[in-house]
Amino acid sequence: YRTMQRLFNLLPIDERDNFRIFMYAGRALLLDQTAQMIDLYGDIPFTEAGSLNVTSTIANAKFQDQRELYDTVLTGLKDVSNWLAAATLNTNAAASFATQDYLLGGSIDKWRRFVNSLRFRYLMRVSNVPEFEARVKTELQEILSNPIQYPLIDGAGVGDNYNPANTDVILYQYTNYTNTLSAAFTEVSAQAAPDYLLNTVMKPVNDPRIPFMFEKNVVKVGDVFVPNAEYRAMPNTYGSSQQSDSLKYYAIWDSTIYVYNNKLPGIYMSAPEVNFLKAEAFERWGLSGGTAQGSYELAVRQAIAFMYFLYNTNSTKYEALTQPSTATVDAFMLNPAITYTGTT
Repeated sequence: YRTMQRLFNLLPIDERDNFRIFMYAGRALLLDQTAQMIDLYGDIPFTEAGSLNVTSTIANAKFQDQRELYDTVLTGLKDVSNWLAAATLNTNAAASFATQDYLLGGSIDKWRRFVNSLRFRYLMRVSNVPEFEARVKTELQEILSNPIQYPLIDGAGVGDNYNPANTDVILYQYTNYTNTLSAAFTEVSAQAAPDYLLNTVMKPVNDPRIPFMFEKNVVKVGDVFVPNAEYRAMPNTYGSSQQSDSLKYYAIWDSTIYVYNNKLPGIYMSAPEVNFLKAEAFERWGLSGGTAQGSYELAVRQAIAFMYFLYNTNSTKYEALTQPSTATVDAFMLNPAITYTGTT
């Protein structure tokens, strides 16, 4: 980003409007990455970081307070959002951005939704920090009350039939990319389904996503591979030797979506995440602009549809599955462990 700044500042004034959109889009991505770095490490260098590309002078960038930097992130994302809302690209800028923006295809509408959703995410991230609490509620209400000024990636209210390809921020693999994550799963025996997630969270409620996320695994009987009777994760109390000996009897991560999918995309922002965040905000502070129950139920339905979308990114299907029907999802939503109660 520092190199972008340097090159932009070298442009003649009358040419800068052709490239300004790249600077704002780049700034949004920089702020997103900055927030992630803060969440991982706390205080980090920022203002002076990367100065070599600008000044050609080697200098040690000072570490800055994480609270100060989170303020920078939140303020910066709002600035980018407001600029995008008012932006009218000239012909050269629009054509160039559409060609070179491999994330969102040059769509200003999607960039606005992405930036506002990032801002929503990081406001919620600091919502339990006392010095941010009042600001969080005020700014979230501003976003929720002004969907024209601050549109979000929320799937446009579509649940069971929501299509992430149309609404979400997804980075697709190149068409000629052929690698998969198989080595990452198999070389360190990481293919076992997680005990708590499958056995305690998903299986008791018959979560419709289970067949998309996991495989039952198979046991060889004579010359025949026989599937295990049910989806069951290996207990996490097993030692390494017992894990190796027992893996075939327990569920593993799904081959179609995860292990052998050379088109598994990068997910920058999804509608289910945004709607779960909205539900939490409505529930905690009683904000206007929607309801906790409406956002929660929409998010659950979208989360199920999202797994079917990931399943279809792989042209090779290791198990033939169909999208969970509305009736199936309706029944799932009525489970006491899933249904919204408004009390807890």
